[in-house]
Amino acid sequence: MNGFIITFVSFSLLMMLSVFSPVKEWRKSFARKSSVGLVISILFFTLYITGGQTSGLNAATIDTPRIIKMIILLSLLSFSGYALLTSSTNIRFGSGMLPYLLYIIFAFMSFYYSSNALLSLWKATEILTILMCFLWIKGKLKSLDNVIDIINIIWLILLYITLSAVLGGIIEPDLSYVRQTYGTGIFASEFWGVFPRINPNSLSQIGALTAISGFISFITLKDMKAKTPSIIIFLLGFGVLLIAHSRTSLLAMFVCIFMILLYSKKKIIALSILIPSVTILIVFGAQTIISDYVLRGQSTEVFSSLSGRTEFWPLVWSAFLESPIVGHGYYAGHRELQLDKYSIVASSVDNTYLEVLVNLGVVGLALFLFSVFLLLHSLYKYRLGNTPKNTHKNWNIIWLSITSIFIMIFIRSMTGPSFQNLHMNLILYMLVTISIAYSIRNLLSNNTPESKDINIVNNLPKNKYDSVRLKPFI
Repeated sequence: MNGFIITFVSFSLLMMLSVFSPVKEWRKSFARKSSVGLVISILFFTLYITGGQTSGLNAATIDTPRIIKMIILLSLLSFSGYALLTSSTNIRFGSGMLPYLLYIIFAFMSFYYSSNALLSLWKATEILTILMCFLWIKGKLKSLDNVIDIINIIWLILLYITLSAVLGGIIEPDLSYVRQTYGTGIFASEFWGVFPRINPNSLSQIGALTAISGFISFITLKDMKAKTPSIIIFLLGFGVLLIAHSRTSLLAMFVCIFMILLYSKKKIIALSILIPSVTILIVFGAQTIISDYVLRGQSTEVFSSLSGRTEFWPLVWSAFLESPIVGHGYYAGHRELQLDKYSIVASSVDNTYLEVLVNLGVVGLALFLFSVFLLLHSLYKYRLGNTPKNTHKNWNIIWLSITSIFIMIFIRSMTGPSFQNLHMNLILYMLVTISIAYSIRNLLSNNTPESKDINIVNNLPKNKYDSVRLKPFI
């Protein structure tokens, strides 16, 4: 019953907020691309349908929610695959997507030597579904405004989840506020989403991204009336981030804000915020409160071990050395090893790249990192300030949004599972991938009318415009 109340009230609040910008534009984007919005919403639903419970290692652990999840994912895979095969347009993978497909293929191939073959097959099918869905979404993009639509859809979904988490904390405080295993004192607590059930690390990232969406809107919108709702969105997301108490996401958010201020040419604002803030902290001794918050009631030894992560990472490294080339099998590798051989009580090794190493070895990690490198290269090459002034009017919003998302998921990947398997961050990673790939091909090349202005610049004499001549990297 409480789940229904949380859902109904959260949706109602979202509709109330959608009267005002920027949520109004986000809702309109969902309406314009309703089929895409529906697919992305369903993908998010599959992440949380199991109630935050870790999947088992054999068929006996498959319960009703997981059966529903399997049916949904297989249906999406069939739908996207059929749509791509019957489409009249060519399939273009773009920045980072082809290496990731090769990574998925290798994950399927690990079935032959995996310690749990069926688990490896199914988990590889999950990430293939995500990739196929976003290939289909990429085919639905017809203009740079559509890229804005897809980003807005993500912001809208994350705002809904943030609202539901706040309501869950009000209606079911005993389920929301949980004492941490390690640590004492008032700061040794964490905040869970109730409906959907979301762990504090993921919830804090959602809060951080919601705050970033509000901050980008505040920076880029010219209408002063729209800035007030943007501030509310920022404060809402930042509040959830603080009480969820994930230090990684907190760090990532500040890095994103600094990047946004730097590339949106708001350096004066950045300094005007930074200098007074540091002064206030020193004068009023707030650094003690901040230190207590960051430590979360943990000892310095536990904090320096990243809440115990560094204690079992050497064991995972030893497992990797037993099969360094191809690993022990996709997903099943770290799960089987930690439970049967090393008795590590965790569903993940809490580092994306170490987990890829133990599962798929050097070969798998090379494919995975190549995808990340291509995406990072594209984001940096076409960064703000490195493109002509007459670039598409919304390129600043697109670039700031997808770069912030990339920074967030990359930093999160250092201390937790991320975009190497079915995870919220894989959905976000694919969003960034198709957004930058489509933008480069259709904004920064000669393929569409949208690039008319940029073509004029590129066709001018070299000696005058050498510094802004562009060559697409796909």
